[in-house]
Formats: sequence, C-alpha cells, structure tokens
Amino acid sequence: MPPASCAAKAGTPADDCLVCRSRPGGLTQVPPSVLVHAGGGSLVPGSLAERQALLACRRAARAALQQLARCPGHLPTGCTRLPMDEASAALEAAVAAAEVLERSTGPNAGLDSTLTLRTGRVEADAAVMCGRAGDFGGLAACPGILRPVRLALAVLQRSRAGSGSGLDPGGRVLPCLLSGEGGWTLGRELDASKYPCSEEPLVVDRPTYAEALVSGALVTEKRAAQRIRLLDVYARNAKRARLSPAAHPGNAHAEVPASGREPAPSDSPASVPPGGDTIGVCVIDGAGRVACATSSGGIWLKEEGRVGSSPLLGAGLYASAFRRESGRYGPRPMPPVGVCTTGRGEQIIRTQLAREMADAVSQAGDPLIEVLGRAFRHTFLDAPQLSSHPVRDGGCIVMTASREDCSVDIGWAHSTDTLPVAFGRLEWDPAAARWRVGRIQALISRRPARVNAGPGLTTGGAHFPGVQAADAPPGPSL
Repeated sequence: MPPASCAAKAGTPADDCLVCRSRPGGLTQVPPSVLVHAGGGSLVPGSLAERQALLACRRAARAALQQLARCPGHLPTGCTRLPMDEASAALEAAVAAAEVLERSTGPNAGLDSTLTLRTGRVEADAAVMCGRAGDFGGLAACPGILRPVRLALAVLQRSRAGSGSGLDPGGRVLPCLLSGEGGWTLGRELDASKYPCSEEPLVVDRPTYAEALVSGALVTEKRAAQRIRLLDVYARNAKRARLSPAAHPGNAHAEVPASGREPAPSDSPASVPPGGDTIGVCVIDGAGRVACATSSGGIWLKEEGRVGSSPLLGAGLYASAFRRESGRYGPRPMPPVGVCTTGRGEQIIRTQLAREMADAVSQAGDPLIEVLGRAFRHTFLDAPQLSSHPVRDGGCIVMTASREDCSVDIGWAHSTDTLPVAFGRLEWDPAAARWRVGRIQALISRRPARVNAGPGLTTGGAHFPGVQAADAPPGPSL
C-alpha cells in the first residue's frame, strides 16, 4: 500500500495538503505527476526536429518522476506541516525536468538558445514558482548562464531567506527577479559548479560562420552556424527592403513554409523559422503541492535586452496551493493549479495568460478539458488587448488536483501549429513497498487548419485517479 503518512499519528493537517482523505476503503493519495512541453512552434511531421522534441520531453518527464520517487513530498510520521526542503519536492522535480530540456538539442532554452539580433549572444529568461507558499524566482535577459532555471531557483531560495521574510540580516529586501548582468554576477558569486557561467557573455562577434567566435558552453558550433546564416539572410533582406515596420523582428513568429527549410533570400526579412519557444514544466507531489518551471532563449531575431513572458509571474507561469476562499454561500475550497505558457511573449504578457488560466481552472466546476478550451479562447484568442494582432500564437499546459478524490487532471491548449508534450506519474509498487516511475507518454499536439471563423485551437489532456490503499486506516479529513 502507499505510505499511510497521514494516518500514522494524529496531527494538525497542513492547510494545503491533499494526502489525508477519509474514505470507506481507506487512504487516498494524490499520484505524484509531471507534465512538460518543449515550446509552441511549427514542427514538420517526421522531421528530425520533431523526434528531438519528443525525446527531450520524454527524458525531462522521466527526470522529474525519478526525483519525485526519491522525495514524493510527504512525511512518514504524520500529516503535519512539512519542513521547507521536503515541501519543495515538486519544485526540485520541476527544476530537474527543465534542466534536461535546457541540455537537449532542439528546445529553445539553455544549450540551443536563440541569438540576439545585433550582437549574436545568448540572453536567457527563466523562472520557477512553488504554489505552496507562492515563492517565485526569475532571471530576465541574463547573458552567459549555462543553467538558467537552476540559477532562478537560487534566486527564489535567496528571496525567502530569513524565515520567508525576504529580508537579509541587515533588513535589505532581497529580489525575486534579476535581469541582465545582475543574474550573471549572482551566478559568479555562488557555487561555480552548481551555477556555471561563461567568463565571456557568449558573444558572437561576427555575423558570418568563418569569423564567428562561438562559445562551446551554451551554443553548439553547428547550431550557431545555422542561426548566423539566418541573421545573414535577415540582414540582406532588411537592406534590400529597408526593413518596413511589417518586417520588424518582433514579428519573428511567422509560420514555417511547408518544406520546413530556411527561407530563401527573396523571402520576407522576418520569414525565419520560429523554432520552439519557452519550455515549461508542471509537477505535483504526493501531498498535492504544485510547482512550475520555465526557461527560454527568446524569440528569433530578438532585440538585445528583450524580456519575454517566461520569467514574469502571471504571464509565463503561475502556481497556487489548495486554499479556501470566502464565497456567497460560505468558504469554498479552491484546488491547487499550475500553469506554464508558450508563444509570443508580448501577447502573453498583455493578457497575463498564466494567471488568468489558473483562475479560470480553479473557479470552474467543469472537467478540465472543457474549461481549457473556453478559458484559452476567452483569455487569449478573443482578448481585447490583442484586437489589433492578426496572428495570435500561444499555448499553455495546466495541472490541477481534486480535493474530492485526490485525482490529478492535466491538459494543454494552443493556437500554435504544434506543441510537444510529455506526461506521466508515479505508481505504487506494493511488492517492493516503494514508488516507481510509471508509463510516460510523449506526443506532438497539432492544431487544425485555420478556418474563416478564426484561428484554430487544439486542446488535450489526461486524468490520473487517486492512489488508494484499501487496508490503510482512514486519515483525518481536511
């Protein structure tokens, strides 16, 4: 049977804990689960990029579940408030998965980040959030960071110093978001083995392959050469067309030609493949505590210093814990929710997509898959803030748990052409009396063809029932 952590002794249940459930059949526990995505974009069916995205997602999901198996997020001695390190089980698992995606070939984060338009350097965005206490840490447009999401976790941990007060011993307020050289400086001050940073800010001095000074720390030589060629194409076309406003690099999320090849010199200056965007991870541990992590290299041909949606709370990610809110007919339980977004960062920031989706899911009583479609269309596709935007490319992954039966629901919605996702959960092995990694599913969610009524929208999801133990004594009810 699963560990009867909450029934072992009488204690005060944690307000945000979903382990304890009194049932006629015994204890029911939230199955530790993970949902990851490798960025909304336009992956050609059967292409190498598609296979790389699926492999990266599958490996990331496995890394998160392996971390959860070592620390599933509950105490074996009773359902009391967990120490911070144990309660951060979901957060550590989310960071572990995001690091796998950052090291993988394909996703636009970490190792394969895009380069800036003029200087050709890597500027990373990353963030992490723990729903249990609302802790948040992020990096924005930081150059030379090898493991952005791990450094974002360090920012979070520093910001909750002093028993969570966010103040250092001298009373100074500690930041939860660092930008530019500030993040790079923090990485150099901390443990270099944990937060490696390049001595140089990963600058490619020349826009040609022969003269490029490519750093081996973040961007592979082959990948940099491909992107430098795209910069050459952009520069030639920009000079020819004198770079009209319609061809601004902020429009870099244009659709990829059906061939999947890079644009010919005669193409529009902004017609470059968008590639994958923000990577995202949502994790829930055995106590129903949610954590999220995001990381991104930014859009193609981005301006120096450009900050996307990834590191911004409420836009790129959002996580909340189980709570009770006052309603018209008395206190109403609100489930834990985690959301990570992807797409055009400027549009996501304008609509605060992550926070709006989290609120819609937590307040609705309908199945998640139905809520996702309605909420995404209302919040993003039909948003008045985007009325002047002819193309609205965005997407999100969502995870929540039910207080009634401790089940986990996951889902995704997107208007981008494709969204690679992977998901799985831990399964209890009664013979070995331990958690083991269950089946992991990876797939490419594809958007239907656009119709006259507006942009196409694709949703999907899965349901994980609560883990039950018929012979476990009932625990205290929340």
